[in-house]
Amino acid sequence: PAVSLLPSTLIKYVPSAPVAADVNLKVLYRDFLWAGASYRKRDTLVLLGGVNIKKLWQLSYAYDASASEVSRNSKGSSEIVLGILLNNNGKVINPSQFW
Repeated sequence: PAVSLLPSTLIKYVPSAPVAADVNLKVLYRDFLWAGASYRKRDTLVLLGGVNIKKLWQLSYAYDASASEVSRNSKGSSEIVLGILLNNNGKVINPSQFW
């Protein structure tokens, strides 16, 4: 299909803090372009988007807007990530193809 929905969740436990759960949804177009959102109850909303490059690389951007007390001192944060996609459909990757 041209469009895929990728739901996920993340549950975090740290001994000195309450359990936190994130709910996420990404919309992937043609295994190339994607956009999504993540939500943590009473705390954070994240908007994100990115592009997959040659089935090996992923370049993405995320904007994190806090709804907790942190938001009094912060307008949010941005991050840019260059990732490696480990599930590359079983192809043997030659690094010289990408430079």
